[in-house]
Amino acid sequence: MLGFGIDLAGYTTGKTTLAVVEINGRLAEATLLRDSPLSKKRKSSDSLRQVLEQETEVLRRCLAIAPVAVDVPIDLQGLPFPANPERIWQLTRRPIDRAVNAMPAFADRIGAPTARFAAIMRAGSFEAALGERLFEAYPAATLKTLKIEARQYKGKEGAQALSALCAALKITPPVDNDDDIDAIICAITAAVPTDAIHDAAALKVEGPMPKGFRIPKSLSFDKVDVRSAAFDTWMSAREVAA
Repeated sequence: MLGFGIDLAGYTTGKTTLAVVEINGRLAEATLLRDSPLSKKRKSSDSLRQVLEQETEVLRRCLAIAPVAVDVPIDLQGLPFPANPERIWQLTRRPIDRAVNAMPAFADRIGAPTARFAAIMRAGSFEAALGERLFEAYPAATLKTLKIEARQYKGKEGAQALSALCAALKITPPVDNDDDIDAIICAITAAVPTDAIHDAAALKVEGPMPKGFRIPKSLSFDKVDVRSAAFDTWMSAREVAA
């Protein structure tokens, strides 16, 4: 089982991480794919058309090989203009966001990535892939749902918690930033089969699920081996083999 994971950040941060995970029974091999156009730090004055051409090509190449899961809201279910809202929270959150206590899609730390991926979806016409080969993942909500102790593993002050989380997930060698571990969780989310995904009832969602949303039932492996590779080198080798 093979899957790609994207921990998507805003354009100007250069913090987006792309990973691929191959699962063989109780063992998993994660490769952090460096230097893709998705990970490049951009200036706000850069040509959006040129950037989107590069980014849609990355996503298209990945989807041709394996499913992809992205840590960003994709199916916004009508936000920021929901149909017939009855509760205040429905103005800013989807039912799944409320159920797993996720950030609203347009909160300050996630609004830029949300807008970024929406542009990629439009430019690449990827709507048909959503729920089939393209999925929305939530690493933090996944850890919470699976009752995996994560503490505050994000940011500069989270090194100790990040190390503990890598140990809990049996990731070796441990990664040194939260973007990498989130991308690995996204890749696992993409790789696992449909019957290994939580359904709406299990997540206690009061309303319709967004198309393509996934939280896996387990992140448990005997070992998750991690390595790094250049994006183009790894992809070219896999494309030739295919």
